[in-house]
Amino acid sequence: MAAPAEFWGLAPPFLGERAQGVVLKVLTNFKSSEIEQAVQSLDRNGVDLLMKYIYKGFEKPTENSSAVLLQWHEKVCERCPVPAADLCQAGQGAFGRGHGGR
Repeated sequence: MAAPAEFWGLAPPFLGERAQGVVLKVLTNFKSSEIEQAVQSLDRNGVDLLMKYIYKGFEKPTENSSAVLLQWHEKVCERCPVPAADLCQAGQGAFGRGHGGR
């Protein structure tokens, strides 16, 4: 029997479908003018987790979510500019696969 992804650190146990939906709803309800301040208030771990949720939101877009998630992504990249390969690696650690080439 294979160990669950949570055991190997591939996905946080709290990252269920329901939690993802709640986070996406919160992110899409922010006013554009408040996104930068919200991102600036996070520590590095918070920014990393936010980026993982942003990528997960891109995988399952809802109405208008991609446009809002792009705004979040832009502010995160302004705060913590890293090469795209590093972001893909972050995606692998959180969700078990990379997001390269998308």
